[in-house]
Amino acid sequence: MFASQSGSYENKPKTHEIEIDLFSTILRDHLNSNFNEKSNSKIAKKIIIDSLSTSNLKAIVDQDFLQKHQFLNLHLSEVNQKLKSSNVPYYIGLVETLDDWKKKKNVLKKPVIGILVRILFFVFYRILPKLSWYKFLTFHKSKRLLSKAEVLGRFVYNGFEICDFFPLKSNFHVFILERKGDPLKQTTSEGVLLKINRIGKNGKLFKVYKLRTMHPYSEYLHEYMIKTHGFDEKGKIKNDFRAAKWAKIFRKYWLDELPQILNVLKFQMKIVGVRPVSESYLNTLPKEIREKRIHYKPGCIPPYLAHDFGTTKESVLEAELVYLEQKTKNPYTTDIKYFFVSIFKIVFKGKRSS
Repeated sequence: MFASQSGSYENKPKTHEIEIDLFSTILRDHLNSNFNEKSNSKIAKKIIIDSLSTSNLKAIVDQDFLQKHQFLNLHLSEVNQKLKSSNVPYYIGLVETLDDWKKKKNVLKKPVIGILVRILFFVFYRILPKLSWYKFLTFHKSKRLLSKAEVLGRFVYNGFEICDFFPLKSNFHVFILERKGDPLKQTTSEGVLLKINRIGKNGKLFKVYKLRTMHPYSEYLHEYMIKTHGFDEKGKIKNDFRAAKWAKIFRKYWLDELPQILNVLKFQMKIVGVRPVSESYLNTLPKEIREKRIHYKPGCIPPYLAHDFGTTKESVLEAELVYLEQKTKNPYTTDIKYFFVSIFKIVFKGKRSS
């Protein structure tokens, strides 16, 4: 399943960013020079091991392309335990992402045929491979399509930190991972309905229901995205590749948030209130807002809709602060006022989600 390559690793600090950067540069050059679209996994493995011999890194190298593993989470879990038992910190390999695959298929660019081919491949290589009964069919062992977000999300889910993930000229991606802990045990839905961890009243964690607009396993990438991409002026992740291309329409008209009515029925949320946010996002907010936020349940209709402060992160937070102050003074009438003002602005002024 995998091969290991050893090097002197004793008495080194836990993070090796400079060494990883140097190794990544060497590996990228070697693979771009000696690996092409027709090369097989044995050639890739040899190039990676040869590159490792020039560094002090200690790693397990996958003997096959990641998308070829039929039971991917099981495979990644096995690699994780192999790293743990052998005291090897890194795991390296190649994967063909969905975008990599698209670049190789000229037929996808044709007006009508391209659409039909996309639909067929979506069904056979993205939907069916996720069905447990289908994984046992032998004729499907050699092919599956994974989005970049799903690949990275599965890495985090299975206990890895992403040290590097870079593209090659041959339309493959290289991953360099470090084991950080055991795989998560929680069940992850790959279906249409998504449940995401959010902070509720009194800081209690609960699951928010949403229609999936992001690729599977994207929810595990939130901290990674904050670290690598940061926020834009609206307080959203910059260049967020986790969302599907059609997601903007769903988000603009709040279609993805309709299932939150289930949270309201379960008394975890209310109709009007501050947005339900993740713990990592909450920790980036000013202390004053953090402390006031957790005194109330989050809501489906956010305060910024009732104001004209703008849609930047600072404006949205300003609207939340004004709402929280009014809520403290008038706990029973504030939500009613915000509800009708928001509905008026949505219907008659065309206000939409930020």
